[in-house]
Amino acid sequence: MKRKSSSVLTTVGPAALWLILFIALPILFVFVISFLTQNIHGGVIFKPSIDGYQSIFSSANVSVFTKSIAIAVITTIICILLGYPFAAILARAKKSLKNVLQMSIMLPFWINSLILISGWEIILRDNGIINSLLQWLQIGRA
Repeated sequence: MKRKSSSVLTTVGPAALWLILFIALPILFVFVISFLTQNIHGGVIFKPSIDGYQSIFSSANVSVFTKSIAIAVITTIICILLGYPFAAILARAKKSLKNVLQMSIMLPFWINSLILISGWEIILRDNGIINSLLQWLQIGRA
């Protein structure tokens, strides 16, 4: 029994530690800070207050919230109206057509990666920004 618990700890432990350190603790930190008073420079004074939460319900913020929710509902409806028929067509399509339809869905997501790779290529090429800076500092090759 001891061996099983140690193997679970070694497999789940690093991921759990990562989640605690980089997700749970920052969220807890922000939550605690949200109850403190803001000073004139934008920092916080360690004096408990709920003023920040009371300002959420001002008329300007309520207007923004309602517009955001309306946009989210409309977007969800449009996605459902377009997505379900396309999924039904895709599910019933022949294998050769199915591949073309799947590519038509995936291609727009790949374009972002292609643009990113092109940007890094410009930065990292022989006459790019980084190599030029290294040559100027006499660190890189000529």
